[in-house]
Amino acid sequence: MDGTAVRKLLILDDDHTVANTLGLILTGEKYEVQVAYSAESATRLLGKWTPDVAIVDVLLPGMNGVDFSILLQTACPACHVLLFTALPGLIGIVETARTNGHRFEVIEKPVPPLLMVNRIADLLASGPGNPQFAA
Repeated sequence: MDGTAVRKLLILDDDHTVANTLGLILTGEKYEVQVAYSAESATRLLGKWTPDVAIVDVLLPGMNGVDFSILLQTACPACHVLLFTALPGLIGIVETARTNGHRFEVIEKPVPPLLMVNRIADLLASGPGNPQFAA
């Protein structure tokens, strides 16, 4: 080990196959990964574990991904949030959040693994906090 702290990633997607596959890919990239299948279970993780990056599906049962991301950034302001969705129509939920002062990056599914790995690296290289909150 070179002394560099292992970066922590939260993957939140109700599609178990997507979440688990992404988790395996990112674990292979040497990240510490936690996978959750609902916003409620991800919220329980936050009491004992703080991610550096959260990859959050927009459409979830119960609390949607945008509402979870707002809660996450309130609890963990240094965490970067990357929303992803397979349904372009859900971008309206993100636009509503933007109207209320919350800005998130959105990537449409399917996401090529290399694109996801590179985007996470870019977010982490930008320093703590979500750069989307900058004016």
